[in-house]
Amino acid sequence: MNTFVFFDDFMINSKRGVRRRIFKPVKSGSFEKPGITAGSSVVYLPEIKKYYLFYAFLPNRSRDWDRTAHYAVSDDGINFTAAGKVPSVKKTGSYVVYRDNFTDNPNERYKCVIMKVNENDTSKGRGYVAVSTDALNWNTDTEYKVSEHASDTSNNIFYNSVLGKYQIICRGAHVDRRITTLFSEDLKNWTDPQVILSPNPFDIEYTQYYGMTVYPENGYFIGFLQLYYTDEDDTVWTKMAGKVDSALTYSYDGIIWNRAAREPMVDRPMPPDFGFTTIYFSNMNESPDGREWILTAGGGRTDHGWGFKPAYPDSELSDYVKENGNNQIMFYKIRKHGFAGMESYGLKAKLQMKRMRLDGVNLSFNLCSPTGTVRYRILNPDTRIPYEGFDYDDCSPFTGDDIAVIPQWKNKSLKDLTGKFIMIELEMHTAILFSISGDLIPAHGIQPEPMLGIPKPVE
Repeated sequence: MNTFVFFDDFMINSKRGVRRRIFKPVKSGSFEKPGITAGSSVVYLPEIKKYYLFYAFLPNRSRDWDRTAHYAVSDDGINFTAAGKVPSVKKTGSYVVYRDNFTDNPNERYKCVIMKVNENDTSKGRGYVAVSTDALNWNTDTEYKVSEHASDTSNNIFYNSVLGKYQIICRGAHVDRRITTLFSEDLKNWTDPQVILSPNPFDIEYTQYYGMTVYPENGYFIGFLQLYYTDEDDTVWTKMAGKVDSALTYSYDGIIWNRAAREPMVDRPMPPDFGFTTIYFSNMNESPDGREWILTAGGGRTDHGWGFKPAYPDSELSDYVKENGNNQIMFYKIRKHGFAGMESYGLKAKLQMKRMRLDGVNLSFNLCSPTGTVRYRILNPDTRIPYEGFDYDDCSPFTGDDIAVIPQWKNKSLKDLTGKFIMIELEMHTAILFSISGDLIPAHGIQPEPMLGIPKPVE
């Protein structure tokens, strides 16, 4: 099963009257407690049909590593009720909890990267992969050592099914604000860090990459890149003062990454709303009905580093922040696969996909056309003529809004085309196409390939 989205035009063969449109998540809720940090993690537990929110308290901003881990519970991923301390995680920075559906070991169903900081020398520390059965009771003393340093950002682990390896996104060295990654097949032996994203000439001057969390999807990966805007006159050589935006990135293999848009994922609000200085997007989960993605972000009211006495002895939180709070955990919603879409303009716009091979009967379109109409046909790539019975006039036109529209033809079934090379074409009127999913493998070259991130031929 592959899903093709439209961050770029690579799988589009031709289009007329269709333009790409970028969509931004919409804030839908929040969680707030006095003294919480902006770092958080949300994971869905299908065993109990609950969402867990992991967050932390930081009593002393000058002891950044001295955090206490807590959790909250929700039925919908938006409205959370505090449930107390996480019993087995102590004094850790931000950690991202991952549900591993690829392991055969139920005791390691949930994973996260724990950084153990050396309090006597904060430049030193060790990173481990912690494991859990239930996401609450963690084994933090595993043999899965990741690093000999503390990666001071949102470190996250996931299974990269394209490469067949576990992958961690982290910092290669303490306060090296670029995006690096490590790989392992057994969780015990990890590669050296390699840089996968570094500030480029198109970034705002003095931008550093604070961190990035990654979520694998069918056929591609989504990343939330944290853009840290630093002060050119900072008195601290590691540049501790600045603001943070989040940018959307994507990849087909987890190694090569592109920005999905020039603009940040969301706009920072006006003061004094939470997030007007810093927004750290870090999590993504499906909504209970599976139609939307719920994103989690930490939003601040002070610049990064402000109140950190070792760097800025004279910095003090304002009376407003002391009275009303400095950080809030914010929840956003967006349509599933809905960060980018191809929108029709004018009458009978057309979008034609590149050659693919249909390896089964599954095919669906993520379409929004409640006031318009969409028709579809399937072409023979060699002749550019529709297969018999699969033309526009043979289909059942679609009007509506659905993330998984299953195309229908009057007298034909996709079983008739299984194993054949095809080109999908849509005729759109007042419609947006967000994605195409199905038993489709790319065949834009002479030889078909399993997915865009695996450029090797298949039989």
